[in-house]
Amino acid sequence: MILVFGPNESINRSKAIQLSGNEQPALLTDNLVKWAKDTDKVFYSCFSAITIENFSWLLEHGITVDWQHDHNADPWQYFWINLINKFYPGSIDLDPYNLQQTTVDTSSDEILFYGCSHTQGGHWISIENNYPHQVCVQMEKIPRVLSKIPHGSYISGNYHNFNLFTNTNFCAKQIVVFQITDLTRIRLYDENAKIFRTDKLENLPRDQVLNLTDYQLFSTIFEHLQLMIKYARSKQLQFVFFNLSGQSGYDRQNNPLYNLIEYYFSKFPEFIPGMLELTTDRAEDNTHFGIESNRRFANQIVQKIKLLYKS
Repeated sequence: MILVFGPNESINRSKAIQLSGNEQPALLTDNLVKWAKDTDKVFYSCFSAITIENFSWLLEHGITVDWQHDHNADPWQYFWINLINKFYPGSIDLDPYNLQQTTVDTSSDEILFYGCSHTQGGHWISIENNYPHQVCVQMEKIPRVLSKIPHGSYISGNYHNFNLFTNTNFCAKQIVVFQITDLTRIRLYDENAKIFRTDKLENLPRDQVLNLTDYQLFSTIFEHLQLMIKYARSKQLQFVFFNLSGQSGYDRQNNPLYNLIEYYFSKFPEFIPGMLELTTDRAEDNTHFGIESNRRFANQIVQKIKLLYKS
């Protein structure tokens, strides 16, 4: 079989008609997957018609996928497709406009850190006092901070770090530390596929803000975090992550979103809970965390890695 697949069902169907000699191709749904695999027919499908598990199963069995790009699609959909493609390299061309981030190669003596400016560090705190350096001193490794601020002054957010993760070539049992930043740091695209970036919801048009509830902001992160963790486990990475989202008011009583994040993330053994509650000081800019807070972050990270992976 040939499967025409992508975010837009209409685009996929049109291409499937071309490939099938102007015949009417069938929409591939979950209940047809096992039967369709052994046919010579052309099918089309999309994100809403087939589960991740069944799509992965088709790739595992060598099905040819004709990927149809749609630049108006939700960029989150490309995250899990990119990640699935890690399991089956080369099975899908996911970069028709040559926009793919550069692949990151690593070495086994490095600990990889993803996050925002708290992880990257800056003029507000010395490299020696920032938590990635302190973690590596204790673990006798080299810090590799991948949370570089992209595109000039744009703040590194979860979208950027999730996509960067999918383009990293990890070594066996590599230690990976992933910091979740504010959920309100989102990326939107206009009709010309130009990125509009923001780290504050009040900067968005009102009709868009009304659709971005706490539940929507969190559920999107949670859905794709599950897939990232699944991949990390399959590669036997020594993966841990923690939350620094909601720092403006992280007490459980007055910040429901923080409480929601901590509750659901705690379902993963790789999660380090309550990191914001360890903070005691601020750096020179009075925005980022200070020396003592970073020291506490490092101690918790090392403790979790050694406990979870017996290292």
